[in-house]
Amino acid sequence: MPGVDISSSESTSSKLNPTSISDMTDSLPHFQSFAFEGQQHTSNFGYYEDHIFPLALQTKADWNPSVSETVAHIESLSKSGALFDLVQKHGGALLIRGLPIDDAETYSLIAHAFGFSAHEEVGRPPVRTVLAKNVKTANEGPPELPIWPHNEYGWSTHNPAWLTFSCLHVPQSGGATPLISSIGLAHRLQKEAPAFFAQLLRKGVRYLYRYGREQVTSTTGASVFAAYGQDVQEGDNEATIRAKIEKEVQY
Repeated sequence: MPGVDISSSESTSSKLNPTSISDMTDSLPHFQSFAFEGQQHTSNFGYYEDHIFPLALQTKADWNPSVSETVAHIESLSKSGALFDLVQKHGGALLIRGLPIDDAETYSLIAHAFGFSAHEEVGRPPVRTVLAKNVKTANEGPPELPIWPHNEYGWSTHNPAWLTFSCLHVPQSGGATPLISSIGLAHRLQKEAPAFFAQLLRKGVRYLYRYGREQVTSTTGASVFAAYGQDVQEGDNEATIRAKIEKEVQY
């Protein structure tokens, strides 16, 4: 992951002190915190406590583990809960640098060490390519088109608890992965448009997306069959196709 670009009305990276959380990372003996351009403060998002968002950790210079050693160590941290406690305090996002990830296979092994359950995609909009176990490309859309900020899986009611990303080939320019805090977004919206925010709380939000039947190359949508057609078989009539897709949409 080459970097993270956090959209905000105010850049606070110059005010951040990575050593301010050193005492919090005592339970992570092989990692140390660092700062990078674009980090923010959780207090700006409406949190009662002030922490850096996202938490950024890198492996210490004296720790050069193999993939198996990395997996074992992360499994230990995951089971103890120490790492997840830190991530939650820092707004739910974490950037890690220095892990021995060289390809999709090693990324898959290390990602599974965190103990996440595999997510079944229902209603996925973009075209993805499977690279390894539970690892897919983020998007197969044209490189000249933007990829919008990542958040929870808003395309269906079947949402993952965590999203992980890894960059295997660092580009000469661009390639940053934008992240947005839902709590921060709601806090800012309430502050800048209180009447509209009150209407959202009262009426809710209807999310409408129109899928076409034909496969397309795009950063925002594929086709209705790619998104919800896993049970559709060749030869199904229109009524059967509609029934199968509606059932999956309701899943």
